[in-house]
Amino acid sequence: MKRISALLNCSTRLLHAVRHAGCWTKHWPGAPPDSATSAFPVVSLTGCQAYLDSRYSDSLPPKQGVQPLTGLAERVSIRRNALGMPLIETSTFHDALFGLGYIHATDRLSQMVSLRLMAQGRLAEMAGPGVLEIDRFMRAVNLRKSAELLYRDSSPRMKRFFEVYARGVNAYLYRHRNKLPMDLAATDYTPEYWKPEDSVLVFCLLN
Repeated sequence: MKRISALLNCSTRLLHAVRHAGCWTKHWPGAPPDSATSAFPVVSLTGCQAYLDSRYSDSLPPKQGVQPLTGLAERVSIRRNALGMPLIETSTFHDALFGLGYIHATDRLSQMVSLRLMAQGRLAEMAGPGVLEIDRFMRAVNLRKSAELLYRDSSPRMKRFFEVYARGVNAYLYRHRNKLPMDLAATDYTPEYWKPEDSVLVFCLLN
């Protein structure tokens, strides 16, 4: 029970940690209906919107067009439906995995980087000293060791899948290294390139 309680406490602290930007404000249900506290979230968000528009308008990846990438064997087409869900079309499984890594980084880079740092016990490098307790806990759990063993025991074919996926993620990281998502840019943290083992590490964290 103590370990479960500690994990829940760390999860709660992580939720606050990833909302590191000063623009994140939440008016909790049940709070006193004071006019000042009620107005504060609206005022803060309004101020942040102008700031974000001026500083981060060019941090979003292009939604259409052709982007030449090294590492593909054939042409890859990525289209989105009305809900923004991607559809990857290509003639080889290799290129499909590469495209999957690229589109995951396009849509979820901040989440991927945060989960990797958390699993490594290094979240404070991005979110600051307020999450050191989480880092200590995760280092005690030592998911990195579990991930290393799982990756080591994987078949050559599975390792190849992880490698190609990582190349897709890194293709995005390299192309947009100077235009990171706004929440990552706000932390001044420069994400490391994705390793094949990182996918196994995140899998261990989420399972």
